Amino acid sequence: MPHSQADKIALFIDGANLYATAKALGFEIDYRRLLKEFQDRGTVLRAFYYSAVVDGQEPTSIHPLIDWLDYNGYTVVTKTAKKFTDASGRRQLKSSMSVELAVAAANRNGGSIAGRARFSCGPCDMVALAAARANHYCGLVKSPV
Repeated sequence: MPHSQADKIALFIDGANLYATAKALGFEIDYRRLLKEFQDRGTVLRAFYYSAVVDGQEPTSIHPLIDWLDYNGYTVVTKTAKKFTDASGRRQLKSSMSVELAVAAANRNGGSIAGRARFSCGPCDMVALAAARANHYCGLVKSPV
């Protein structure tokens, strides 16, 4: 059965925040089931997964997941994490994907492509974007961490 415009879904997942939330709640995400759940609810136009990666030749623990997601129907968007030294001399990584996710959601979803946009993001990161889309149905899944 064909889906209506309102049943067209775009997913925007902030990988780091979704991972942190799942870890804090004590479970792992089954990305195959997650995508299937939304496919059962409508036509998933795109499922974007945003993740920062560490620059370097050595693969990190995120690379197998990114490869799997890319192969299994997700559109993976990566950005190189920035390395810096904090005030106490410790090496840190800065890796927020919030701006990239918000810009992509505003440009790609645009109100006419998908009837529904679903976001998985950090606490309050996408409230302004959801408010801007107030004339469209927009689900915001906020991370508790």
